[in-house]
Amino acid sequence: MSKIKDIVMIAKKILLITTFFFVTRITIAQQNKNGVAAEGYRAIHWTKAQDGLPNDGTNVMFKDAKGFLWIGSSGGGFCRFDGTNFKRYHDDAEKRGAINSDAIYSFKEDSLHNIWIGTGKGISRYDMKADTFTNFSPVIFDTAFSEFAYPFSETIAPFWATKDEMYCMVPGGAITAINVHTLKRGKILQLSKAQDPGIAWNTNKSFFDKSSNSIWVLRTYEPRLEQIFLGGKIQYYSWPCYRKNVTHPRHNAEDMVYDPKRNSIWINSGDGLLEFSLDDKQFRPVDALNELTKQKSYDRGVGVDKDRQGRIWFSTYSEGIFIYDPETKQTKPVFSDHDTQLKTGKANLHIYCDRDGIVWTADWQGNGIYALLPFNPTVKRYAANPSAKNTLSSGLISTIIPGPQGKLWLGTADGLNIFDPVTETFEVLREKDLPGIKGTSIIPIYIDTLQQKDWLNAGSQQTEQQYFGMGMYEMDIKTRKCSRIIFMDGSKRIDTFYVQHGMVRSYKNGFIFCDQLHGVFEIKEGSLVANLLIPLLPENQGNILLVEDRYLFLQHGGMLHNFAFENKNGKWTRVPNQLDNVAWFSALYNKKDQTYWVSEVNNLVHYNKEFRVVKAYGAGDGYSAPMLTMRFDNYGNLWFANMSKEIGRLNTATGIFSTFSETDGYQKMDFYWTNAPITKDVRGDLYFGIGAKWGTGDLNGGLDRVSLERFSSATSAVYLNALSINQKPFSLYTQVNELGELSLKYDQNTISIEAGIIDYYSKKGKIRYKLGQNGKEGDWQYPPDYIIRYESLSPGSYRLAVQSSNNSNEFNSPEKILLINISPAFWNTWWFRVIAVCCLIGIVYGILRWRLQQKFRQQLAHSEKEKQIAELQRQKTEMEMQALRAQMNPHFIFNSLNSINRFILQNNRAQASEYLTKFSKLVRMILQNSQASLISLESELESLQLYLEMESLRFNYHFNYKISVPKHMDVDVLKVPPLIIQPYVENAIWHGLMHKGEKGQLDIEVSQEDGYLYFKISDDGIGRKHAAALASKSATKHKSMGLRITADRIAMLQTGNGNESPVTINDLVNADGTVAGTEVIIKIPVEYD
Repeated sequence: MSKIKDIVMIAKKILLITTFFFVTRITIAQQNKNGVAAEGYRAIHWTKAQDGLPNDGTNVMFKDAKGFLWIGSSGGGFCRFDGTNFKRYHDDAEKRGAINSDAIYSFKEDSLHNIWIGTGKGISRYDMKADTFTNFSPVIFDTAFSEFAYPFSETIAPFWATKDEMYCMVPGGAITAINVHTLKRGKILQLSKAQDPGIAWNTNKSFFDKSSNSIWVLRTYEPRLEQIFLGGKIQYYSWPCYRKNVTHPRHNAEDMVYDPKRNSIWINSGDGLLEFSLDDKQFRPVDALNELTKQKSYDRGVGVDKDRQGRIWFSTYSEGIFIYDPETKQTKPVFSDHDTQLKTGKANLHIYCDRDGIVWTADWQGNGIYALLPFNPTVKRYAANPSAKNTLSSGLISTIIPGPQGKLWLGTADGLNIFDPVTETFEVLREKDLPGIKGTSIIPIYIDTLQQKDWLNAGSQQTEQQYFGMGMYEMDIKTRKCSRIIFMDGSKRIDTFYVQHGMVRSYKNGFIFCDQLHGVFEIKEGSLVANLLIPLLPENQGNILLVEDRYLFLQHGGMLHNFAFENKNGKWTRVPNQLDNVAWFSALYNKKDQTYWVSEVNNLVHYNKEFRVVKAYGAGDGYSAPMLTMRFDNYGNLWFANMSKEIGRLNTATGIFSTFSETDGYQKMDFYWTNAPITKDVRGDLYFGIGAKWGTGDLNGGLDRVSLERFSSATSAVYLNALSINQKPFSLYTQVNELGELSLKYDQNTISIEAGIIDYYSKKGKIRYKLGQNGKEGDWQYPPDYIIRYESLSPGSYRLAVQSSNNSNEFNSPEKILLINISPAFWNTWWFRVIAVCCLIGIVYGILRWRLQQKFRQQLAHSEKEKQIAELQRQKTEMEMQALRAQMNPHFIFNSLNSINRFILQNNRAQASEYLTKFSKLVRMILQNSQASLISLESELESLQLYLEMESLRFNYHFNYKISVPKHMDVDVLKVPPLIIQPYVENAIWHGLMHKGEKGQLDIEVSQEDGYLYFKISDDGIGRKHAAALASKSATKHKSMGLRITADRIAMLQTGNGNESPVTINDLVNADGTVAGTEVIIKIPVEYD
């Protein structure tokens, strides 16, 4: 009997424990359903076999300032990870700057963003810019330490970084500091062997407390913390057993994390998650874990860390990873799915919460690494749940219409659903809620928010005929009272119709819609009558496009021929159009640029307002299937639902298509043929429904909401991975990603740069790049791969900008900038051209100087000869001048003697005496002047005065004369040849004035201009033509000799001076055309005394 009782008691205990275990599981599951559990994460797994992870076990992780994840393990070495590619660094004793070991245990980043790595052979410092390692071996400061625990016998663990130093735990109980600038290291403290906490997996979690000038360390495999003061004192803090009533395997801990916000340490112990306050030095268990820690099967994992929200992540042995929020005092598993919860936390060794909100986990069993990504899906589906309050009543959504107060009105198979985007709740109105309406399916087709009117179709959608033949109603939104709409064709009432619920468009103050049996109807504001606007033969109408109330395009249900109409003075007239013969599915008009977007069978075509193709997008551009509906968002991008059950977006600026997948929260929905509903709310979020479909229900249907904010929020980062110049790898002093500026020679102008993307969310990212030159921006280029290529670049300054897209094909990442300077060939540089010009000038100058010297030497050689020739030439010229003067003097004397002889014969003694006196004086002056080649102008005018007086006397004062000389002219300085004027004066008297019946006038004017003397001799005689007819032989002879001699003298003067001295003779004419005389102008160079 007692044995039976014992068996019963044991059974009760087993039942109690089992019941408690399942209750705990159920409690956790219920917490998940109530939103306490973390539904906001998704897991991505990387392994060695499938993804190239260097090692599957004992991995430690660290994310640097640029976003790269660095991974190390005890046997897999050191590697860099960008979300897709692993770049490995190996221990290579023969390679300079290589890491010293493939055994990696810990990381720490210093103030210069270099990474300090605890390795199996000490510590390595990775120089981020140079892409090289500097290695430090452990130094044993105390010989008492002869043996160390494997595998950390030679490991130096970096654990705390300041601006200038990196603090490290060194084997042998020493704590050292390495200057991050000079790389000099010094010992801070030496502990005894008994005091040494040792080096373990998570020694790098130790930290320096500035307020107490001490270092806090977790004593591995013992339930205590150690506070090591720099003065040498050590204080121990042990925690008690908090699971006294439960037999549990261990009491210690292997990992901790410092929480500066709360000034406490969180410890993942065998007693559960503990908080140790640095203020009061007290341990406090987390009560939210009591249900778990009371279980006998509960055991800790290893890892613990703090995320950027201040929440504590810790691992358990059998239940995976949990999150504890110190603010709400709540604990929750990361995943509600139990299998995922266990897989991501199995045998956990490390938990690392990076600065971007991603949590990384690794284990000691060799299961690879997991990234727990914050999951805030772009697409959210509101599934139908008719039995629940404030939820969608049916997944068969035919229309989505923006309504009052920013709410959306949804037409479904089970009533009218009014959705509030803010509260995310649905209000369902059925037949009983809308007086005057009949039908289970209530589908809004048009809402006038100003008039507070709504037009609905209501009926059943069990069959196709019932679905499209529903009655139409006008609803007063305030009272919800509904009135039936009557269909009219003129005066004829129509009772049978086939209306596409989605083919409704706003028109003037009302709207129009299509009936496949009759045509296009119009309902005006305030009217309960639908009047036939455009009669059509009964036929399918697949879609409708109304443009500015002027043009109407009707798609013929996938069959040609389509229709186009134009509203001319209120009458719709059919007009030919490009779309008439195009098999299009949906079309959209953009008012901003007056262009059309038309989805055809194989292309999305962008037309301008004249329907000329702007651009066509085909399969190569990402167009996967005909679009059943389209709409622009607030940024001008085109959103669509297509026949491949996809929803997506075309970025109209970049031409890039984006479609959603399950990772974005989208589950494929079988959109019905055309007119799948799409709309946007006041925030700009877009909504999709399944469209026109009849039947009892759709398991995949629902309301899909696309959050544009979430769509654009995920970011990636681009980096430069490799550089080739002229198709050869280009060596640099630093890695290419650290370059800010690249200087190249003129012949290094074919550039290839391999880029990469840091993106842990998706592998769908792309890059784009543009190259600006000399301050001018280039155009974005979209390569099919990650290679940037430029060939035969001309010398100049360039600015290369590279940007990456996220999984939504949004190019919202920071731009990576690289300045490229290609120097010109030296012969194309300004300094070379200046030197070349100077050299050319020097050469020309040298040649000219040499030639001048040659000529100078030749002149010196022939100078005597030239002097002799010049002297002979001068003498010859002088003799010729004297000979001419000698000829001139006898000529004048001969003429004068003839005059004296005539006076004597006429017995005119007085005149003969006067004439003879003047003659003797003139002869004396002529004889004096004939010895000189040049005489003063004063002497020349004086002799001319005597000559004129003699001639006036001779001709019995038959003419008057006048000699005009400017007052400012220095006649005593100016030099002229003797008797240069007299022959022309004589010629004027004898041939011009002597034959004139009345008294004549002779004028001599002297002037000086531009280095020349001008003598103008003018008379009012009979003129040259009449004089020539009356001339006698002697007169002709005298003229011939005097003027010829003077002309020869002037020519000789010109030859001697090298200047031209022309003599100009002009015939003077009166206004009536009669002869007025003759004018002679003599021009000779000015000569001074």
